[in-house]
Amino acid sequence: QDTMKTLGLSWSNLGPSEAQEIAEYVRVSSVLTSLNLTRNHIGDGKAALREIAKDRASSLTLKL
Repeated sequence: QDTMKTLGLSWSNLGPSEAQEIAEYVRVSSVLTSLNLTRNHIGDGKAALREIAKDRASSLTLKL
């Protein structure tokens, strides 16, 4: 059962491939409401995350 409402991974040295993995999780999570990925090197992964955030604009706070 998915119960993770907040995920904070700032300063975690994440790259684009990790951002894609996180984007897939965000896409299927029905409970995540806050995601913080500031101070990482996710590059192109930001586009995938922003697209998902648009779909969930009312239920997800995204910090890149």
